[in-house]
Amino acid sequence: MSDFFIWAGATLVLLSAYFVFLWRRSRNRSRFRAKLSIIFLLFVLIPTVPLTFLVAHLLTRSVRVLLLPGIGEALDTSLETIRLQVEERGKLFLEAFDPSVNYTPNILEEEKIDLLGIYRFDRDSVITLHSIRLQTSLLPENWTPQRESLVDLLTTERTSRLISLGEGSMITVYRPLSDSTFAVAGYPVETHVLKARDDVVRALDIYNTLSLLKESIIEKNLLWILALLLVVGLAVLAVITARKFSRGISEPVQDLVKGMELVADGDLSHQVYTRAKDEFRFLVDSFNKMIHDLAVSRRKLIRAERMAAWQEIARRISHEMKNSLTPVSISLRRFQNHIQQESLPPALEQSLQDIQEELHGLEVMAKEFSTFARMPLPQKSPLDLNEVVQSVVRLAEFSSGQVNVRTNLAAHLPLINADREQMKRLLTNLIKNGIEASRGNGTVMITTGVAASSEHAVKLVIQDQGEGIDSETLDKIFHPYYTTKEKGTGLGLAIVQKIVEDHDGEIRIESEKGKGTRVIVSL
Repeated sequence: MSDFFIWAGATLVLLSAYFVFLWRRSRNRSRFRAKLSIIFLLFVLIPTVPLTFLVAHLLTRSVRVLLLPGIGEALDTSLETIRLQVEERGKLFLEAFDPSVNYTPNILEEEKIDLLGIYRFDRDSVITLHSIRLQTSLLPENWTPQRESLVDLLTTERTSRLISLGEGSMITVYRPLSDSTFAVAGYPVETHVLKARDDVVRALDIYNTLSLLKESIIEKNLLWILALLLVVGLAVLAVITARKFSRGISEPVQDLVKGMELVADGDLSHQVYTRAKDEFRFLVDSFNKMIHDLAVSRRKLIRAERMAAWQEIARRISHEMKNSLTPVSISLRRFQNHIQQESLPPALEQSLQDIQEELHGLEVMAKEFSTFARMPLPQKSPLDLNEVVQSVVRLAEFSSGQVNVRTNLAAHLPLINADREQMKRLLTNLIKNGIEASRGNGTVMITTGVAASSEHAVKLVIQDQGEGIDSETLDKIFHPYYTTKEKGTGLGLAIVQKIVEDHDGEIRIESEKGKGTRVIVSL
């Protein structure tokens, strides 16, 4: 027992040193791990150590009480007494046996003997020399003793063998007549004697088992070694469990802290990847979704601020252009009215016509700047997108020239909440761009359908067969005032993007040089 307390104390010292090592480390999660390990260890050891000591002590005392001196010898004596008592009838009969006497079944019945036989033992078999058997005997006819039984008689001091039969048991008692000849008497054994023998044998087996337990486990302190191993094993298991459990908590927290630091530094592209499960997985996923939403909101805010700045510039440009164009247009009109009755040289007349066309182009540009500068908020109402597409396509067909404008409209398209006039402006700009990109031939296809993201969202696709857009231009396609057209203002797609964003939709352009352009709008 003293060794148990020595080793248990050494184990506690080692565990305490481990906890001190964890506690002194600078990282907070290590202190949390140390606290959790201590709690787990206390929960395990506080009930386990006293319980283990109590069980071991009770087991030791119980074994010592049960194994009183002399019990084993008494049981052996009882078993030997029963054996001698059972054998006594056969021994007395065989001691009085005279080979010259003619034994009959009546004599056997008087002596309560069921079988009398004389057998000779050869090397390989047992030969029956003479045998008398009662009709009521449990032994089968032509029964002979087993060769092993006779070998036991020659090598040990055993003089009988108990035979278990279906309906009961019989004992056969042996007496050597010569070196190779034996007389055998057999008779049944009473049931209560067999039961008493079995009880003694069972008690002796239990006693021998307890003796072995006492000798091998208690006297050699093996019980206390097992108790110590149990305590140490539970302590190690508690530490490992606490380490794994704390890691499952601290690692997601540390990853989240790192993610927050990066977000605080302005990195909204960072996503937290961890092996967390259950509530921690929900927390990490919510954090990632929050960062994604913040990134989207920041991009929208930047675009909105940039759009507001461009709209202010457009307003000023439109105002200055109108201020300058108005007196020029009035002066040109007065000059035309003054010389209306006179014939002018062709060169001067062509110059006046060119001036008028350029003034008209500048007036259109000023109007576009003004439209872009005062983009109104959408007045949303339930709207059938297919009906708007058909209305815009009918007007576009008159100015499409050789370009075919076709539609592929989905049936039973859900209604969207949108501003009708802004949707018409969006479609007009996109279809006009498709027609201009086709350069006088090809087909512009307008397709509607249900968006894959939601059964309540619709998708609008405008596909042309023009020259396509290179990747460098595609990156700048939505920037205000960026255009590849000779007389373009660069406001068409900027207006389209503004309309889509005001309707909480998405727009993207897929294009490859030489293979046309595909505009996808989700609303």
